[in-house]
Amino acid sequence: MRGHLMAAEALLEAGETEMAAPHLKHPLKENYEALEAAFEARSVPEFEATLETMEASDPANSADALTKIAEARKAIDVAGEGIDPSAKAHGVVALLREAAQEYEEGVKDGKVEELAEYQDAYGFVRAADSVMQGLSGDIPAEAAAALNEALSTLKDALPSAVPPQDDLMDSGAFSAAVAQAELAASAI
Repeated sequence: MRGHLMAAEALLEAGETEMAAPHLKHPLKENYEALEAAFEARSVPEFEATLETMEASDPANSADALTKIAEARKAIDVAGEGIDPSAKAHGVVALLREAAQEYEEGVKDGKVEELAEYQDAYGFVRAADSVMQGLSGDIPAEAAAALNEALSTLKDALPSAVPPQDDLMDSGAFSAAVAQAELAASAI
């Protein structure tokens, strides 16, 4: 969910309001139902309403849409409070696995074939990095270093939500970096 929000946010900040529009809808349509019980168990009030308001926001009004994204991200952060660092590290890996799947669907022969999938991969990597930034001191230093190294490689592969024209990383190399992260997290 956070990955879709981060993709939408980056696109809005880049002035790409039309590209941002579908990413504003993905959290509610693709993620909420599976996570609804978790949000309720963590007493995150009115989260579905927050997502509905965000989904209905007009991306052409970037300031309003960005405010709605910030509200949704804050609710996600509240839901994540108190989660064990090991579980968060494995959550980072789950985000990266999803990013690899999206990247493989979106990038062929070094070029973007499916823009929304590339942008999803971008958002998931940024979301994983965001979680990792708050986690590095809470997991073993060697594992944190390996996870951060993998994230650095993946962030280099996805320099922005608006992709370069060509010469993108091969999906096999992208998946190899994700495997490096999986190996690092397995030690936690």
